[in-house]
Amino acid sequence: MVFKAITTERIDELEEENTTYKNVKGRGRVKDLDTQRFYVTHFRESESLTYIDEISTDDLYNWLEKMYVSKQTQLTRLKSLKTFLSRCFDNGWIDTKFWKTVNVKVDKYVKEGATGRELSILMSVETQQ
Repeated sequence: MVFKAITTERIDELEEENTTYKNVKGRGRVKDLDTQRFYVTHFRESESLTYIDEISTDDLYNWLEKMYVSKQTQLTRLKSLKTFLSRCFDNGWIDTKFWKTVNVKVDKYVKEGATGRELSILMSVETQQ
């Protein structure tokens, strides 16, 4: 499903404008801006996209499928791209938030509790001090 944008702006030009605006306004850390630019560029090149109105939810899912990284890393990268798309929406370059339905399910890691033996060792060290 393709969602039409209000403009046919080039993605790379919008990212440049977005980064410049944030730098001038003092919004966002340099590292965060560089990371966002990296993932937007990677997405654009990976999916062979040029214009903002070419982006679809299918492109987002295809991009995620091509990544050979953990689900948590995919989620982090998707959040970065969604931030860029939200800025495009806020500036009126996109008329719908079609990316809101795209998610990455991440399994929660539950740390195993300490055993009775480990607790005994910890308590003995504490009492010696």
